[in-house]
Amino acid sequence: MRRMVIVALILILGLPAALISQTTDKPPGGATRRPPARGKSPAINARADAAKVAEQLKLLTRFIYLYGKISAGLETAEEQVRRGELDPELSSRIAKNRSSVVDHIRGIRAGLEKLDQHFQSKSRTTRTSIRLIGAADQADAAEQLAGAGRFDEAGRALLRAAEQLLDFLVELR
Repeated sequence: MRRMVIVALILILGLPAALISQTTDKPPGGATRRPPARGKSPAINARADAAKVAEQLKLLTRFIYLYGKISAGLETAEEQVRRGELDPELSSRIAKNRSSVVDHIRGIRAGLEKLDQHFQSKSRTTRTSIRLIGAADQADAAEQLAGAGRFDEAGRALLRAAEQLLDFLVELR
């Protein structure tokens, strides 16, 4: 799992550099090409679309990194609550922390759904937006699992969402 996240980060960091480093060939004789007439070129739209997906993927992978640390602590604390080793004040604080984690996952799901709506409005990407729907579904599953205290399974669902988002990004190229 850790390798997948590292590979995803490498691809995310490498993709913008590859898009930026593309240059146009100059015609012989030193003349430069004129920019196209008004209107957006498909490359600019594809770059903007890829940037939107990459931004959502960055947010998701950053959250997964933090989630790993937080979820381990929450699992330990909830186990102590079940055994009655913590006082009620700490128990309520742990419940608030779990609620906060679920809210953050909900925000990620909302971002994925918004991204899906953006791409569904474009006819050329309707077929590939199935991956975005799958990513949003995985985030929804993670939200439900984290709410039930099943943090490890929720983390795995978030990783599947990141994988599907990365697959979608590759399809955009």
